[in-house]
Amino acid sequence: MNGHGMKIVTARYFPYSDYTPDTDEPYSTATLKDSMDARLIKEFSKKLNFTYVVREEIDRLWGNLKNGVFDGMMGRLQRHEVDFATPVSPLQERLAILDYLGTCPSDRMTVLSLKPSLLPQHLALVRPFTAMVWLGILVSVLVWAGVLWMLQRLWVHVAGGKTVQFIITFLYGWAILLEEPPKHLPGNVSGQMLVGWWLVFCLIISTGYKSALIAHLTVQGKDKPVETFQDMVNTPGWKWGVEVWLMTGAPRHYLSTHTDPTVKAVYEGLEYTSYNDAIEKVSRGGYSLVTMQNYITIIIESQYTDERGRTPYHLSKKPITITATYGWGLRKGSPFYHRFIQLIHRLEDAGIVQLWLKQVNAGRVRENRAISRQNAQSTTTLHFEVTIPVLQATVLKSEEFLMEVNLNIPGGEESKEIPLGLNHMQGAFYLLFIISVLASFTMLMEIITYSHSTKKSKR
Repeated sequence: MNGHGMKIVTARYFPYSDYTPDTDEPYSTATLKDSMDARLIKEFSKKLNFTYVVREEIDRLWGNLKNGVFDGMMGRLQRHEVDFATPVSPLQERLAILDYLGTCPSDRMTVLSLKPSLLPQHLALVRPFTAMVWLGILVSVLVWAGVLWMLQRLWVHVAGGKTVQFIITFLYGWAILLEEPPKHLPGNVSGQMLVGWWLVFCLIISTGYKSALIAHLTVQGKDKPVETFQDMVNTPGWKWGVEVWLMTGAPRHYLSTHTDPTVKAVYEGLEYTSYNDAIEKVSRGGYSLVTMQNYITIIIESQYTDERGRTPYHLSKKPITITATYGWGLRKGSPFYHRFIQLIHRLEDAGIVQLWLKQVNAGRVRENRAISRQNAQSTTTLHFEVTIPVLQATVLKSEEFLMEVNLNIPGGEESKEIPLGLNHMQGAFYLLFIISVLASFTMLMEIITYSHSTKKSKR
């Protein structure tokens, strides 16, 4: 290309593009920092012999179509003000005004939320079964007691004898379910057969409940994490937001034009916010940030993940692919378009693109963590006397955490027996208290009713 000077416009979107503006002026020239585009542009310029000037796009405006005219980076390409723009998604409306060069795999849309919290321990008694199973058991007891009551009344009508009340058959079935079967069986064969099959049913139910109850008492469960748009929409009171800059490109096109009702509901409920405000809302719970996977992963691993890989945030394991690839948008009819295609195919076939993407991500995480350590060391030096007690408390908490975790390690010295404390059994005490209150209230009503009937009889 004989040293031809290329005009490039870019928007910051790490790991694909990153730079430092040379001035504070809008549309300033910029110096590229280590990123996918920086490595590719450097390699392309060396192989094809061209120079380049990079400028930053104002407010990360990729470009929206209005009345056949684009604004932002796409508008500059449409007016042939630049030679190519980066990074760009291959949307159908954009392909009409540019030549597209795919350079690397696209980022996928995901959901960032707070990690699931522990479920309340006092509900461990009812947690082994779902609400539908509990309802099924109650209905089964009522139906079985009703069938047994009708069979016994029919038998008394045919063969004679004492009539059985419905409350007796209900308590009979309830006692068997609680593994305290009465000693006396029905005198007729039909009643005995009904009781026999009820015993089998109760054996299955009680065995499943006891085994699940042990697990829920010893290992405290957690809420279900938010993994998909459907989870956000279906969770009562849940809110979600997105960074403003992200909605100037392909994500906005995907959410606003999708025909799925869930995606439409997500788009209509979006809150446009900044990253700092969004992460603060996520930390309080009940809120998710709709973002891009590679972009947010680097931030979380750099700023909110400790050396053991622990983080308070949960990133969805079911990201959504909204476009096949990311790349460069070249002005329509560029004479160097085919040379660019040949070179990028060589880099892809050699595995260089995937290697660079991993190196760029890992390098930025190391860089950010090093900066965080330096800042922490500076803070420690300035506040040494204050930090030492805090550090000691942190060490003690860490030791307590490790001791607690060691209890659950298979084969550990203390993993053989885990005694259940009051925290595990609080549900049983709550149940005992509620039943005692109800029984006392029932006794009071019986006394009042008896006194009232006695006075009437005396009159």
